Amino acid sequence: AIDASGLLEFREQLDTQDDFNEKTGIYVGSPANKFPQQYDFMPLMWEHPDDMQYFAKELFQTVHPMVLLRILPNNVLAYIGIQNGFKGPNQNITNHAVGGMQALLEAWHAIRSGKIDRAVVVAYDDIDPQQILYYGSLGLISQTGVKSFDKQADGTILAEGAGAIILESEQSAKERQATVYGEILGGAATTEAQGIFRVDEHGEGLQRAINKSLNLSGLQADQIGFINAHANGNLLSDQSEAHAINTVFGENSAPITGYKWSIGHTITASGLIETLLSLRALKEQQVPGLHHLNQPAAYAESLNISSDIQTPRSNTAMILNRGFGSMQAALIIQAN
Repeated sequence: AIDASGLLEFREQLDTQDDFNEKTGIYVGSPANKFPQQYDFMPLMWEHPDDMQYFAKELFQTVHPMVLLRILPNNVLAYIGIQNGFKGPNQNITNHAVGGMQALLEAWHAIRSGKIDRAVVVAYDDIDPQQILYYGSLGLISQTGVKSFDKQADGTILAEGAGAIILESEQSAKERQATVYGEILGGAATTEAQGIFRVDEHGEGLQRAINKSLNLSGLQADQIGFINAHANGNLLSDQSEAHAINTVFGENSAPITGYKWSIGHTITASGLIETLLSLRALKEQQVPGLHHLNQPAAYAESLNISSDIQTPRSNTAMILNRGFGSMQAALIIQAN
Protein backbone atom coordinates (compact mmCIF):
# COMPACT_ATOMS: atom_id res chain seq x y z
CA ALA A 1 0.00 0.00 0.00
CA ILE A 2 2.82 2.40 0.85
CA ASP A 3 4.59 1.63 -2.43
CA ALA A 4 1.40 2.00 -4.46
CA SER A 5 0.56 5.33 -2.81
CA GLY A 6 3.85 7.03 -3.71
CA LEU A 7 4.16 8.47 -0.19
CA LEU A 8 7.89 7.87 0.12
CA GLU A 9 8.70 9.27 -3.33
CA PHE A 10 6.76 12.43 -2.52
CA ARG A 11 8.54 12.81 0.81
CA GLU A 12 11.94 12.58 -0.87
CA GLN A 13 11.13 15.70 -2.91
CA LEU A 14 10.47 17.85 0.15
CA ASP A 15 13.06 20.31 1.46
CA THR A 16 12.38 19.13 5.00
CA GLN A 17 10.71 15.85 5.92
CA ASP A 18 10.08 16.44 9.62
CA ASP A 19 6.56 17.83 9.32
CA PHE A 20 5.58 15.15 6.80
CA ASN A 21 6.74 12.36 9.13
CA GLU A 22 5.04 13.87 12.19
CA LYS A 23 1.80 14.30 10.26
CA THR A 24 1.79 10.66 9.11
CA GLY A 25 0.03 8.32 11.54
CA ILE A 26 -0.13 4.54 11.83
CA TYR A 27 -3.24 2.64 12.90
CA VAL A 28 -3.27 -1.15 13.17
CA GLY A 29 -5.95 -3.70 13.95
CA SER A 30 -4.07 -6.48 15.73
CA PRO A 31 -5.14 -9.98 16.84
CA ALA A 32 -3.02 -9.74 20.02
CA ASN A 33 -1.05 -12.72 21.32
CA LYS A 34 -1.68 -16.19 19.93
CA PHE A 35 -1.25 -19.48 21.77
CA PRO A 36 1.59 -20.78 19.53
CA GLN A 37 3.65 -17.75 20.53
CA GLN A 38 4.04 -19.41 23.92
CA TYR A 39 5.19 -22.75 22.50
CA ASP A 40 8.89 -21.90 22.96
CA PHE A 41 8.40 -22.22 26.71
CA MET A 42 6.48 -25.49 26.68
CA PRO A 43 9.23 -28.14 26.21
CA LEU A 44 11.24 -26.71 29.07
CA MET A 45 8.23 -26.64 31.38
CA TRP A 46 7.29 -30.20 30.47
CA GLU A 47 10.82 -31.41 31.08
CA HIS A 48 10.82 -30.35 34.75
CA PRO A 49 7.28 -29.13 35.59
CA ASP A 50 7.98 -28.74 39.32
CA ASP A 51 11.45 -27.18 39.13
CA MET A 52 11.26 -23.49 38.27
CA GLN A 53 14.93 -23.01 39.12
CA TYR A 54 15.83 -25.42 36.34
CA PHE A 55 13.43 -23.55 34.07
CA ALA A 56 15.12 -20.23 34.87
CA LYS A 57 18.61 -21.67 34.45
CA GLU A 58 17.94 -23.22 31.04
CA LEU A 59 15.56 -20.55 29.75
CA PHE A 60 17.95 -18.67 27.49
CA GLN A 61 19.34 -21.88 26.04
CA THR A 62 15.88 -22.95 24.95
CA VAL A 63 13.86 -19.82 24.26
CA HIS A 64 14.92 -17.41 21.54
CA PRO A 65 16.23 -14.18 23.12
CA MET A 66 14.04 -12.11 20.77
CA VAL A 67 10.86 -13.90 21.79
CA LEU A 68 9.41 -10.74 23.32
CA LEU A 69 9.59 -8.89 20.01
CA ARG A 70 7.86 -11.83 18.32
CA ILE A 71 4.87 -11.78 20.67
CA LEU A 72 4.32 -8.05 21.15
CA PRO A 73 0.80 -7.32 19.85
CA ASN A 74 2.00 -3.95 18.51
CA ASN A 75 5.01 -5.22 16.57
CA VAL A 76 3.43 -4.51 13.16
CA LEU A 77 2.58 -0.99 14.31
CA ALA A 78 6.10 -0.41 15.59
CA TYR A 79 7.95 -1.76 12.56
CA ILE A 80 5.89 0.25 10.07
CA GLY A 81 7.03 3.39 11.87
CA ILE A 82 10.62 2.23 12.26
CA GLN A 83 11.05 1.11 8.66
CA ASN A 84 9.44 4.18 7.11
CA GLY A 85 10.28 6.93 9.59
CA PHE A 86 6.64 7.83 10.22
CA LYS A 87 6.40 9.57 13.60
CA GLY A 88 2.80 10.70 13.88
CA PRO A 89 0.03 9.56 16.24
CA ASN A 90 -0.49 5.82 16.28
CA GLN A 91 -2.78 3.23 17.79
CA ASN A 92 -2.76 -0.54 18.04
CA ILE A 93 -6.34 -1.78 18.40
CA THR A 94 -7.05 -5.28 19.68
CA ASN A 95 -10.80 -5.79 19.68
CA HIS A 96 -11.48 -9.14 18.00
CA ALA A 97 -13.15 -8.89 14.57
CA VAL A 98 -13.84 -5.15 14.67
CA GLY A 99 -10.21 -4.21 15.37
CA GLY A 100 -9.34 -3.52 11.74
CA MET A 101 -12.46 -1.46 11.12
CA GLN A 102 -11.86 0.51 14.31
CA ALA A 103 -8.29 1.24 13.20
CA LEU A 104 -9.68 2.72 9.99
CA LEU A 105 -12.27 4.77 11.88
CA GLU A 106 -9.68 6.08 14.35
CA ALA A 107 -7.42 7.15 11.49
CA TRP A 108 -10.37 8.86 9.80
CA HIS A 109 -11.22 10.80 12.96
CA ALA A 110 -7.57 11.80 13.45
CA ILE A 111 -7.43 13.22 9.93
CA ARG A 112 -10.79 15.01 10.27
CA SER A 113 -9.64 16.62 13.53
CA GLY A 114 -6.40 17.86 11.95
CA LYS A 115 -4.09 15.78 14.12
CA ILE A 116 -2.56 14.17 11.05
CA ASP A 117 -2.70 14.60 7.28
CA ARG A 118 -2.44 10.94 6.35
CA ALA A 119 -2.28 7.47 7.87
CA VAL A 120 -1.19 3.96 7.08
CA VAL A 121 -3.99 1.65 8.21
CA VAL A 122 -3.34 -2.09 8.55
CA ALA A 123 -5.29 -5.08 9.82
CA TYR A 124 -4.18 -8.70 10.00
CA ASP A 125 -4.95 -12.02 11.64
CA ASP A 126 -3.78 -15.63 11.60
CA ILE A 127 -5.24 -18.87 12.84
CA ASP A 128 -3.85 -21.37 15.34
CA PRO A 129 -5.07 -24.90 16.21
CA GLN A 130 -6.47 -23.88 19.58
CA GLN A 131 -8.60 -21.22 17.92
CA ILE A 132 -10.23 -23.80 15.67
CA LEU A 133 -10.76 -26.07 18.69
CA TYR A 134 -12.40 -23.33 20.75
CA TYR A 135 -14.57 -22.01 17.92
CA GLY A 136 -15.60 -25.58 17.19
CA SER A 137 -16.55 -26.22 20.81
CA LEU A 138 -18.85 -23.19 20.60
CA GLY A 139 -20.52 -24.65 17.52
CA LEU A 140 -19.30 -21.86 15.26
CA ILE A 141 -17.27 -23.81 12.67
CA SER A 142 -19.03 -24.92 9.48
CA GLN A 143 -18.57 -28.38 8.02
CA THR A 144 -19.76 -27.36 4.56
CA GLY A 145 -18.66 -23.75 3.95
CA VAL A 146 -19.99 -20.30 4.78
CA LYS A 147 -23.62 -20.09 3.60
CA SER A 148 -24.67 -16.68 4.79
CA PHE A 149 -28.43 -16.13 5.16
CA ASP A 150 -29.11 -19.59 3.74
CA LYS A 151 -31.43 -22.20 5.22
CA GLN A 152 -28.52 -24.68 5.36
CA ALA A 153 -26.05 -22.33 7.07
CA ASP A 154 -24.09 -24.14 9.79
CA GLY A 155 -21.29 -21.79 10.80
CA THR A 156 -18.22 -19.97 9.59
CA ILE A 157 -14.74 -20.82 8.27
CA LEU A 158 -11.71 -19.18 9.86
CA ALA A 159 -9.11 -17.71 7.52
CA GLU A 160 -5.83 -15.82 7.57
CA GLY A 161 -5.36 -12.49 5.87
CA ALA A 162 -4.16 -8.90 5.94
CA GLY A 163 -5.17 -5.61 4.41
CA ALA A 164 -3.63 -2.16 4.21
CA ILE A 165 -4.86 1.18 2.97
CA ILE A 166 -3.47 4.71 2.81
CA LEU A 167 -5.96 7.25 4.11
CA GLU A 168 -5.34 10.98 3.81
CA SER A 169 -7.04 14.35 3.80
CA GLU A 170 -8.33 15.76 0.54
CA GLN A 171 -5.75 18.54 0.71
CA SER A 172 -2.89 16.10 1.25
CA ALA A 173 -4.02 13.98 -1.70
CA LYS A 174 -4.27 17.04 -3.95
CA GLU A 175 -0.80 18.27 -2.94
CA ARG A 176 0.66 14.91 -3.92
CA GLN A 177 -1.57 14.59 -7.01
CA ALA A 178 -2.34 11.15 -5.65
CA THR A 179 -4.71 8.68 -7.25
CA VAL A 180 -7.83 8.65 -5.08
CA TYR A 181 -9.95 5.50 -5.18
CA GLY A 182 -12.66 6.54 -2.78
CA GLU A 183 -13.74 8.51 0.27
CA ILE A 184 -15.03 7.69 3.74
CA LEU A 185 -18.35 9.45 4.28
CA GLY A 186 -19.25 8.16 7.73
CA GLY A 187 -18.66 5.42 10.23
CA ALA A 188 -19.28 4.38 13.81
CA ALA A 189 -18.49 1.66 16.35
CA THR A 190 -20.91 0.60 19.10
CA THR A 191 -21.38 -2.13 21.67
CA GLU A 192 -24.50 -4.04 22.64
CA ALA A 193 -23.10 -4.84 26.12
CA GLN A 194 -24.56 -8.35 25.91
CA GLY A 195 -21.57 -10.52 26.78
CA ILE A 196 -18.59 -12.21 25.15
CA PHE A 197 -20.53 -14.52 22.83
CA ARG A 198 -24.05 -13.11 22.92
CA VAL A 199 -25.67 -10.79 20.39
CA ASP A 200 -28.88 -8.82 20.69
CA GLU A 201 -31.49 -10.73 18.70
CA HIS A 202 -32.69 -7.53 17.03
CA GLY A 203 -29.18 -6.29 16.21
CA GLU A 204 -29.73 -3.20 18.38
CA GLY A 205 -26.05 -2.22 18.47
CA LEU A 206 -25.68 -2.72 14.74
CA GLN A 207 -28.74 -0.57 14.10
CA ARG A 208 -27.14 2.23 16.13
CA ALA A 209 -23.86 1.90 14.23
CA ILE A 210 -25.71 2.03 10.90
CA ASN A 211 -27.79 5.06 11.88
CA LYS A 212 -24.80 6.93 13.29
CA SER A 213 -22.90 6.28 10.06
CA LEU A 214 -25.81 7.55 7.97
CA ASN A 215 -26.11 10.68 10.13
CA LEU A 216 -22.41 11.45 9.79
CA SER A 217 -22.52 10.94 6.04
CA GLY A 218 -25.61 13.04 5.52
CA LEU A 219 -27.13 10.23 3.44
CA GLN A 220 -30.49 8.54 3.68
CA ALA A 221 -30.77 4.76 3.76
CA ASP A 222 -32.14 4.66 0.21
CA GLN A 223 -29.01 6.42 -1.08
CA ILE A 224 -26.70 3.53 -0.17
CA GLY A 225 -25.58 1.67 -3.30
CA PHE A 226 -25.11 -1.73 -1.70
CA ILE A 227 -24.55 -3.31 1.70
CA ASN A 228 -21.60 -5.53 2.48
CA ALA A 229 -22.98 -7.52 5.41
CA HIS A 230 -20.81 -9.17 8.04
CA ALA A 231 -22.54 -12.39 6.92
CA ASN A 232 -20.34 -14.86 8.80
CA GLY A 233 -22.71 -17.84 8.41
CA ASN A 234 -23.53 -18.22 12.11
CA LEU A 235 -27.25 -18.31 12.81
CA LEU A 236 -27.49 -15.83 15.70
CA SER A 237 -25.18 -13.35 14.01
CA ASP A 238 -26.80 -13.54 10.57
CA GLN A 239 -30.32 -13.53 11.99
CA SER A 240 -29.78 -10.44 14.14
CA GLU A 241 -27.90 -8.71 11.31
CA ALA A 242 -30.82 -9.37 8.95
CA HIS A 243 -33.19 -7.88 11.52
CA ALA A 244 -31.01 -4.76 11.85
CA ILE A 245 -30.81 -4.28 8.07
CA ASN A 246 -34.56 -4.77 7.65
CA THR A 247 -35.30 -2.31 10.46
CA VAL A 248 -33.12 0.48 9.05
CA PHE A 249 -33.49 -0.06 5.30
CA GLY A 250 -36.96 -1.57 5.10
CA GLU A 251 -38.31 -3.34 2.05
CA ASN A 252 -36.50 -1.01 -0.37
CA SER A 253 -33.05 -2.21 0.65
CA ALA A 254 -29.95 -1.86 -1.46
CA PRO A 255 -28.44 -5.11 -2.82
CA ILE A 256 -26.77 -7.07 -0.02
CA THR A 257 -23.67 -9.20 -0.31
CA GLY A 258 -20.87 -10.62 1.82
CA TYR A 259 -17.40 -11.99 1.10
CA LYS A 260 -16.81 -14.61 3.76
CA TRP A 261 -18.27 -17.40 1.62
CA SER A 262 -15.27 -16.91 -0.70
CA ILE A 263 -12.39 -15.82 1.56
CA GLY A 264 -13.50 -17.08 4.97
CA HIS A 265 -13.67 -15.05 8.17
CA THR A 266 -10.36 -13.25 8.58
CA ILE A 267 -11.41 -12.00 12.04
CA THR A 268 -9.44 -8.81 12.82
CA ALA A 269 -8.59 -8.24 9.16
CA SER A 270 -12.14 -8.78 7.91
CA GLY A 271 -13.44 -5.20 8.12
CA LEU A 272 -10.49 -3.68 6.29
CA ILE A 273 -10.24 -6.40 3.65
CA GLU A 274 -13.96 -6.18 2.93
CA THR A 275 -13.76 -2.38 2.70
CA LEU A 276 -11.16 -2.77 -0.05
CA LEU A 277 -13.25 -5.40 -1.81
CA SER A 278 -16.33 -3.19 -1.60
CA LEU A 279 -14.40 -0.30 -3.12
CA ARG A 280 -13.45 -2.57 -6.01
CA ALA A 281 -17.07 -3.70 -6.38
CA LEU A 282 -18.17 -0.07 -6.71
CA LYS A 283 -15.50 0.58 -9.31
CA GLU A 284 -16.63 -2.44 -11.33
CA GLN A 285 -20.31 -1.58 -10.72
CA GLN A 286 -20.93 -5.18 -9.68
CA VAL A 287 -22.22 -6.45 -6.36
CA PRO A 288 -20.90 -10.02 -6.00
CA GLY A 289 -23.53 -12.66 -5.43
CA LEU A 290 -23.68 -14.94 -2.39
CA HIS A 291 -22.48 -17.96 -4.33
CA HIS A 292 -23.65 -20.58 -1.84
CA LEU A 293 -27.12 -19.08 -1.46
CA ASN A 294 -29.59 -21.79 -2.40
CA GLN A 295 -32.70 -21.17 -0.30
CA PRO A 296 -32.83 -18.07 1.92
CA ALA A 297 -33.56 -18.75 5.58
CA ALA A 298 -36.98 -17.60 6.80
CA TYR A 299 -35.46 -14.60 8.59
CA ALA A 300 -33.67 -13.52 5.38
CA GLU A 301 -36.52 -13.83 2.87
CA SER A 302 -37.08 -10.07 2.80
CA LEU A 303 -33.40 -9.26 2.24
CA ASN A 304 -32.24 -8.10 -1.21
CA ILE A 305 -29.84 -11.03 -1.62
CA SER A 306 -29.01 -13.19 -4.62
CA SER A 307 -26.52 -15.80 -5.75
CA ASP A 308 -26.10 -13.74 -8.95
CA ILE A 309 -24.23 -10.50 -9.50
CA GLN A 310 -26.33 -7.39 -8.84
CA THR A 311 -25.80 -3.73 -9.73
CA PRO A 312 -25.23 -1.11 -7.02
CA ARG A 313 -27.84 1.64 -7.09
CA SER A 314 -25.28 4.39 -6.39
CA ASN A 315 -21.52 4.82 -5.96
CA THR A 316 -21.67 4.30 -2.18
CA ALA A 317 -21.45 1.18 -0.04
CA MET A 318 -22.00 0.36 3.62
CA ILE A 319 -19.72 -2.21 5.24
CA LEU A 320 -20.91 -3.95 8.41
CA ASN A 321 -18.52 -5.56 10.87
CA ARG A 322 -19.14 -7.49 14.12
CA GLY A 323 -17.03 -9.17 16.78
CA PHE A 324 -17.02 -11.05 20.08
CA GLY A 325 -17.76 -8.97 23.14
CA SER A 326 -20.89 -7.38 21.61
CA MET A 327 -18.82 -5.18 19.30
CA GLN A 328 -20.34 -3.64 16.17
CA ALA A 329 -19.09 -1.29 13.45
CA ALA A 330 -20.37 0.27 10.25
CA LEU A 331 -18.67 2.29 7.54
CA ILE A 332 -19.90 4.18 4.47
CA ILE A 333 -17.57 4.67 1.53
CA GLN A 334 -17.95 6.38 -1.82
CA ALA A 335 -16.04 5.42 -4.93
CA ASN A 336 -14.47 8.12 -7.11
